[in-house]
Amino acid sequence: MCAEFSAGVLPPQALSVCDAVLISHFHDDHMDLATLEPLALAAPDLPVWLPAPDIHRLPISNRRAAKTGQRFNIGSFSVLPIAAAHSEYERDEAGNDRYLGYFISTDGISLWHSGDTLVTPQL
Repeated sequence: MCAEFSAGVLPPQALSVCDAVLISHFHDDHMDLATLEPLALAAPDLPVWLPAPDIHRLPISNRRAAKTGQRFNIGSFSVLPIAAAHSEYERDEAGNDRYLGYFISTDGISLWHSGDTLVTPQL
């Protein structure tokens, strides 16, 4: 199954027009190193946001730590990371959530990308 993800639909260089990449968690079905590494070469200034506990595992230079409740901007988009419960909520020793969803808003329009989560009372 992972081979399907590695083959990709588009060559990574075609994604270099993106403004940023948001990763919900460090599993192959939600981020693909075979795509991200060539993308980072094609667009070295492209920020790649991922949950803080796994930032050290991503071997590209423009990685950024996403933390629950710490809003950041990508152009005109406001992005708010929200804790997700993959099979349960999981945090590192610093209290950073390992799984995230993203609440994205711009110009009065909002979208919630849940990542990979169970429905919980906290959501």
